[in-house]
Amino acid sequence: MKIKVSVPASSANIGPGYDIWGMALNIRNEFIVQPSAVDKSHRIEVRSGQALLKTSAYDPREHLENPSDNLFIKSYETLFERAGLNVIHIFAEISLEIPLSRGLGSSSSAIVAGLLSANEVIRKTHGKAFSIMEIYHLATELEGHPDNVGPALFGGWVLNIKDGKSGLYKAVKLNLNAPLRLAGVIPHITLSTKEARKVVPENNSLNVTTFQSTRTALMVHLLGKSSWDDEDRHLFSLAIEDRVHQQMRSSLIPGMIQTFSLWQNQGALGCYLSGSGTTLLSFWGKENTLKNIDFRSSLLNNGIESTIIYPEIDFIGATVEPC
Repeated sequence: MKIKVSVPASSANIGPGYDIWGMALNIRNEFIVQPSAVDKSHRIEVRSGQALLKTSAYDPREHLENPSDNLFIKSYETLFERAGLNVIHIFAEISLEIPLSRGLGSSSSAIVAGLLSANEVIRKTHGKAFSIMEIYHLATELEGHPDNVGPALFGGWVLNIKDGKSGLYKAVKLNLNAPLRLAGVIPHITLSTKEARKVVPENNSLNVTTFQSTRTALMVHLLGKSSWDDEDRHLFSLAIEDRVHQQMRSSLIPGMIQTFSLWQNQGALGCYLSGSGTTLLSFWGKENTLKNIDFRSSLLNNGIESTIIYPEIDFIGATVEPC
């Protein structure tokens, strides 16, 4: 038995959608899993891809190859515990392309991959399995929020809404027809979600709530339109505004506000901080070739190197296949 699980990166907190939605990106981590030759122990080999190493100050393999610290392994074992089964130990070959601690869903990728790997092993060895929604709910529980988990599992742009009666989240894939393309930078600095959440207020005024909700509704409307005129492009620049977290977190990434101004002056339709950072992303008209765009100078002026990326939205989500 040998399986391959592939999980895309994800970008959350897009515009006004703080903690409610995210989109999958075509940067993937892959996990090849088979039973371990050594009973009662897991073994991990990690290969760091170029996308990850370009943006890292160190090679993370030594830390990630320790099963007791590996989020993928912890998630894998959690599903066995929920199933009431003894853990089947594995040898996992992990190929990493998603940069760590950059707001691109690396932790969600590990959680989703661990759960899906365990589910497939349980299916093959015990003839039963958890449903995809049960996996989604458990992944949300382990991550603490669903905004990266949803797109990592299902692909596309996913709105996560909590059912007040059951207390469980539902994942809704939004229609995504807008004539947009993405570009941005991954700064060569890290920022933990825990650190970034400290600067975000727990409560907001009615004015802020109204500001966010009107822009969220407008964003959904615009994403569904396949043809935009100048008024739509202007409306998008309003729809992507945020007053909940972005301004507060700008102090943690020197040059972020200047970078957004730089991009907008060159034609970007909207910019945002991906997740809790540090990745900065922007939307451009689909017809824009993005040639000769200056993406990096504002960060460089603040002493921060960065890697330019041109991600595309991944509509597939996580996959599981034999290999």
